[in-house]
Amino acid sequence: MPDSFWDRIRGLFRRHLGPEPSPSEQPSPLAQLLQPLDFLRHQALVEQVQASQAFDQQASAEEQERISQEQLALRADILEFHARLSTQLGENDLERMAEILRQHCREFRAPRPDELNEIAMLSVMARLHKESLEWAWHEFEKRLEQAGLEWPEPTGLTPHADEAEVAEHRRLHRLQLHQRFVEGPFLRFADLMLGVVPIWRTLYPQRGGAVWRESVYEAVAGALACRRLAQLEALAERDRDELEKRIATGLSEQLGPLRQRLAAGVSSVMEARNLSDQAISICQRSAPDIVWNHLRRQLEPS
Repeated sequence: MPDSFWDRIRGLFRRHLGPEPSPSEQPSPLAQLLQPLDFLRHQALVEQVQASQAFDQQASAEEQERISQEQLALRADILEFHARLSTQLGENDLERMAEILRQHCREFRAPRPDELNEIAMLSVMARLHKESLEWAWHEFEKRLEQAGLEWPEPTGLTPHADEAEVAEHRRLHRLQLHQRFVEGPFLRFADLMLGVVPIWRTLYPQRGGAVWRESVYEAVAGALACRRLAQLEALAERDRDELEKRIATGLSEQLGPLRQRLAAGVSSVMEARNLSDQAISICQRSAPDIVWNHLRRQLEPS
């Protein structure tokens, strides 16, 4: 077996510095010089590494404690704002909804299936997410107005901006907030509505500043969206049999021609993929419309 790199290096130094002394031999003058130095050098390195690790552990514990206090402060402000807007949602409600939402999203984010019925159901759920978020945004803004409150002033304007520039900046910022709220992942509210913002990591913004207040507002609106989604799911479960019949009837009419073409046989892989893509598109587009058109008629006028 050939020598390893380290074996060859040791051999090189044995040739240069002489053979390794036997246990009965006295160390060479060079060994007498270097061995104590090696011991002290390694000891110093070990001590410094241990001291650094102990410091990091202490700093990490202190950092975690600081982050925990920031999260508790954000949660307290969120709960206070729920009270100001009369959402009737308390801390226990938020914790329960957060856990339900996490479980819901774990199931919703499962690997994409190939069966058309599963594709249709996932598309329906995505539609319910979007409708819940849109409703919650407008409901939150309505409650905000009723309470005589407004969104925090956005940052980034020059001190010399005139009224028209300020108004346009506010409008664009609100559009960005709305888009982020509706199009972002629903799962983020499981953390946010309890005062946790993972993307901030260890750097939470100043309490009471624009970013902090916007997060409080979004947390409250996100909780409203979670409550709305639960309401829609309850209605869908109640009317499950009726909805399945409506979906089956609606999809049967649209998928009939594709079924006939597939039954007759296809002439190429490209044709088979094209028909498959058409079937998937119909399920993704039609099933959510059928379900939502039924559910929205069951909702209260509010």
